[in-house]
Amino acid sequence: NIKFLPEGKVLRKLKDLGFNIDNYEYTEIKVDNSSNYKHELCTRNANLDPAVLPYLFDINEYKTYKISDEEECFLRMLDEKCYISLLLMGKAGCGKSTAPLVYCAHNNLSVIVSECVAGMDADFLTSNFVPNKSGGYDLVWGPLVYAFAYGTWFVLNEVNYADPGTVSTIHSMIDGMGHVRLHDGSIVKRHPDFRLVLTGNPGYAGTLRLNEATKNRCAMYHYPEISKETLIERLEFQSGNHNRQLLEVVANSFDSIRGIYKTKNFTTDTTFRNAERFLHMLYVE
Repeated sequence: NIKFLPEGKVLRKLKDLGFNIDNYEYTEIKVDNSSNYKHELCTRNANLDPAVLPYLFDINEYKTYKISDEEECFLRMLDEKCYISLLLMGKAGCGKSTAPLVYCAHNNLSVIVSECVAGMDADFLTSNFVPNKSGGYDLVWGPLVYAFAYGTWFVLNEVNYADPGTVSTIHSMIDGMGHVRLHDGSIVKRHPDFRLVLTGNPGYAGTLRLNEATKNRCAMYHYPEISKETLIERLEFQSGNHNRQLLEVVANSFDSIRGIYKTKNFTTDTTFRNAERFLHMLYVE
């Protein structure tokens, strides 16, 4: 269930895309996989400036990956510009960093990916002066500004490892202002195809509390714990192992481990990534 909906032409557009919208206030949005929808969204970055190319993430391997209908739904709403930025929160291995890459791969979208680390400053994302061979300084854009100016998607992982003051640099980029001021005083305006995805882990060691103003500018989605059925489906698809009996054993084992962790108040997570690693270590005659 998605508890936020835009109004007017966006609702009509969602209906045209095949979503089942029951009412305008609280609605369950479902993806109609049977329909051959076509949508004119971003320019698909066919004519990107050559300066952007070194920053682009290679998403070819993600063309064969699958995402859930719910992930498809909120990422398509981002694509449709129902919102400019999306914040995905969830435990390690839940798929929050992979989902936007899979969506971009399926829809021929260019994407730049970056990670936040402790102590990172805003210059890394936006701009900085670097020495040149002539003894002077050149203004060099950061990866976020390239995505912002030329209209690619930008995925910023582990956003709550960065200082909230650093992250606030993006505020003017994703709100109604739609611009960023660089170190030389110049202003870069937002390309209409720019989309921002932030991901974060809740309450892990080293993470910081996200600025409320940052969260206010983003649509938010919290990943639930992966279900047994979804775990089996993803294991089969991404590992190539079609032994359903074995996959059931792995899923049941992880369900049992997850139950033990909860009763003991352990903080260790049981995620898809753990299950996939365990599956690869198994030897089956």
